[in-house]
Amino acid sequence: MTEVELKARVSDREKLIKTLDSFAKRKEEVIKEDRYFKNGQHLPPLRLRTENYLKSSKTKRLLTYKHKKMLSGKDGTPTEVNEELESEVENFSAIEQFLTDYGFTLSVKKRKEVLAWTFQLKDDVLTSECKEVLFELCKVHPLGDFLEIEVLVPNNDKALTQKAQSLLLELLARAGLSASDLESKSYSQMLKETCYNPQF
Repeated sequence: MTEVELKARVSDREKLIKTLDSFAKRKEEVIKEDRYFKNGQHLPPLRLRTENYLKSSKTKRLLTYKHKKMLSGKDGTPTEVNEELESEVENFSAIEQFLTDYGFTLSVKKRKEVLAWTFQLKDDVLTSECKEVLFELCKVHPLGDFLEIEVLVPNNDKALTQKAQSLLLELLARAGLSASDLESKSYSQMLKETCYNPQF
């Protein structure tokens, strides 16, 4: 499956929380700490992510590789489309040693405090496989608050990807935001511009 995602800047965090609570189901709060490693070639970086779930005290460690591209909708709306390969791992120290030995270097760190909601779609909106939309309100240090809206569609289905783009714009409006709030830069780009270096 492919992720189709919009990212928008949020100016009024509390207002957005109330709006999302009115129509979507809130999930557990999680803190995500990411470290991105590159090896100098023109390939996507590898991401090591630690997810700390605040209510259940559960921790997950994930190794992720993404094929990421930005698509423009008919109106020029920037939409991120990702094919993501991900695996849970027990210990990062062996992975980091492997990456270092094979010439990878740490390129950027990112910390997100995430409040998430899910929203159920009717069967005929996309397909019977694509029934759930994920909303994530992310506080990204030191960049501020962002809303990410994501839905999964079958790989290489251009028609469904375009349909998903339109759906995400409708849901963005339902959340009280507009196309003018959309952010096309990746968090990594923005963080490199700030020279921010969190300690984890």
